Amino acid sequence: MTESLATEQPSRQDSAELTRVLRVLERQRTRPEVMAEFFAGVGARGVVMALATTVSEPSREDVAGWDRLPDLLRDGLYAAVSWPGFDAEAFGADLAELLRDTDDSRRATISAITSFLLASGRYDSRLLAGWSRAFDELSLPQDVPLTWGSFLTGVDEPQPWSALAVIARQSAAADGQETDAAR
Repeated sequence: MTESLATEQPSRQDSAELTRVLRVLERQRTRPEVMAEFFAGVGARGVVMALATTVSEPSREDVAGWDRLPDLLRDGLYAAVSWPGFDAEAFGADLAELLRDTDDSRRATISAITSFLLASGRYDSRLLAGWSRAFDELSLPQDVPLTWGSFLTGVDEPQPWSALAVIARQSAAADGQETDAAR
């Protein structure tokens, strides 16, 4: 997924159209009924490709608000999953299924994008359940990239939060010694 959506230099018309899309997303990103239809139409693969494009093209002076696209898509997805008619579970499963990509670089990009989308913690259980079930069914290579799910379950070695746990224990021990000394 390291490729960009754009295959050639964008025309002025393409840039203007993308600017209009970003303005619409800016205005509509909190409306669940609109975002549900948008995400159902674009699909998980389309969202990941759009975010991969922002990674490969982090700066676009020809598109007003280009750097806001990741946040707009994440906010829009949050709104979409709150709409009862949106199949959040299937969307989550579709995101996880993208990790079946056989190219290591593409899978790492997909993993990073999925982590970005799901890390906000504001999603309902349907999206997360769909993603988790589909992720559990994947047969990934031994060297699995760090993902949102693996971070939570600790299947990566070394565990990504192990250093934080050590620091927390040291801090707690230090606080306890200070409290004892003050008595």
